[in-house]
Amino acid sequence: MPTPVEDVAVAVEQEHIVGDDYSWFGQESLDRYAPGRAAAVMAAVRGVAQRCTAYTDTLVDGSRTHNTVSVTRADERADDTLVLRVASTFSGDTDPFITETGFVREGDVIIMVQKMVARKPKSGVETVLSPAVAAYRAATAG
Repeated sequence: MPTPVEDVAVAVEQEHIVGDDYSWFGQESLDRYAPGRAAAVMAAVRGVAQRCTAYTDTLVDGSRTHNTVSVTRADERADDTLVLRVASTFSGDTDPFITETGFVREGDVIIMVQKMVARKPKSGVETVLSPAVAAYRAATAG
């Protein structure tokens, strides 16, 4: 996998608990690649996610999670987009933990936002991906 020539990342968090709407945390990053390499990174992420749609993890305490993976397109106008969603269910539990990662590629830049939540998210990663993309576009305009 190509490594970025520039990389910036920040942690993001929303502290808000109302009913079934939980707090979440995650990260946001912006990676700039050598010409033509960002498209290869997006293709690799998409390819792995499509080949590995389910897997099981064994945690340090010996408990196991069953994980299912799906890939969709993000609702952003860009050269390429995808949303990677992993639903992780513990043995004996039917309510999964959800992790979503949104990727937007513009030229040689990939903007990535990861939203990790406990359960029953009211909104997906695109609610935080759209502002991240807008901030990037505003910073590079002109």
